[in-house]
Amino acid sequence: MNEIRVLSPTGILGYGFPRELLPVAMARKPHVIAVDGGSTDGGPYYLGYEPGVGPPRDGAFKEFIARDLEPLICAARAANIPLIVGSAGFAGGDLHLAGTLSIAMEIAQRNGLTFQLATIRAEV
Repeated sequence: MNEIRVLSPTGILGYGFPRELLPVAMARKPHVIAVDGGSTDGGPYYLGYEPGVGPPRDGAFKEFIARDLEPLICAARAANIPLIVGSAGFAGGDLHLAGTLSIAMEIAQRNGLTFQLATIRAEV
């Protein structure tokens, strides 16, 4: 392989991306879809909540993650390529990984998808 094509549709999962451009990007036949689920430093606030539940001011966080994750999972499965999500759930702790994993499983069930899945924990 002389090149590796990576599709990274957004800087932070849940912050949105132009859905109409996903088919255009997939037409370029990426080898992998990769997206970060966090930021360089969201501060300590995000270390203490679960994306699947979220505190009142971030009650829509699960909805935003699912909104971005669903078309990416579906596109990756349709192309039979990996989808990699880094720093799952914004802060990347076990709590956040579990929340993002729960959202991904809901999406898979809703769309009748099956796939192999691996997680890499980063909790200290």
